[in-house]
Amino acid sequence: MKIKLLTLVALLGIFIGCKEDDPEPLAIEKMTVMLAGKKGESKTWKLESGSLSVNGGANQTLNFVACFTDNLYEFSNNDSQDYEGASKCETTDPTITEYGNWALTFEGELIIFAAIDILSNNFSFGNLTCEIVTLTAEELSISFEFEDNEGDNLEYTLGFEAQ
Repeated sequence: MKIKLLTLVALLGIFIGCKEDDPEPLAIEKMTVMLAGKKGESKTWKLESGSLSVNGGANQTLNFVACFTDNLYEFSNNDSQDYEGASKCETTDPTITEYGNWALTFEGELIIFAAIDILSNNFSFGNLTCEIVTLTAEELSISFEFEDNEGDNLEYTLGFEAQ
C-alpha cells in the first residue's frame, strides 16, 4: 500500500511540475546575440523612451532633453563584454561618455553594468543592476530602481531600439 501511495505521489509531482504550456526560458547565448550580436560583433541601441514611478505611483513619461534622445549604447559580444555610451550634451563633453562591462545573470532576468569610467555628468548606467523587461532583436527595455536623497523609491524604465 505504501509503495502504491508513493508511486501515485511521484506521478502527480511529475504531471503537475511538467506542464506543456510552461514557457522555456531563452538561453543566455540567444539573449547575448539579441543584445550584442554574434560572437566578435557588437550591436548599437538608441534610447527611445523612459518612464518614472515614484514610491510605486503611476508611471510618468520622461521627456528627455535633445542631447539624451541621441544617446547610443554599443554592446560588444567579446570576451570582456564591453559596452560604451555616446551622448553629448555639452560641446566640451567627450564623444564617449561612459564605458565598461556588462553581464547577464544566469537566469537571463537581469543585466549588470559595471562602469569602468564615466566621463560626463549625463545619464549613465554606472554600476547598476537592471531587470530585463523586454529583449528582442529590435527592442530592449530595462527597469531599475533606487532610493533618492529624500528617501523616495524611484523606478525607471528605459526603452531602446536597435540601430
